[in-house]
Amino acid sequence: DKPWVDREQINNIYRRYAAQMPRGYLHYTEEQNVSNDIIGLYRVAATIEGQVTHTRTARVAVDLSQLIPMEVLENIPETQVEVPITKAVVYGWYDNELGSYSNLLGDRVVTMAESMHSQ
Repeated sequence: DKPWVDREQINNIYRRYAAQMPRGYLHYTEEQNVSNDIIGLYRVAATIEGQVTHTRTARVAVDLSQLIPMEVLENIPETQVEVPITKAVVYGWYDNELGSYSNLLGDRVVTMAESMHSQ
């Protein structure tokens, strides 16, 4: 029974977003890193380590009769349902100093200036 959300789906989201992000604030890797590995990635705000992403899915029994009015439930044959709940753990590094913070702050100043100029 495959969970609705799994490791590969989560990693694909980060991988695609990192590849499409024009400013380069997100970096995705399948490598496990140490702090020295992210030195020199000056625009990167976060480095996601896809190798160690993991998920756990449990199922919770829900009695719909406790949540939905009976007149609505009359047409529903089964009022006991199982709802999958997935916990995802994503590891990564972030830089709140030299590279990403300075670049992000600079980008926000430019955005604000453009917005003020266009008014």
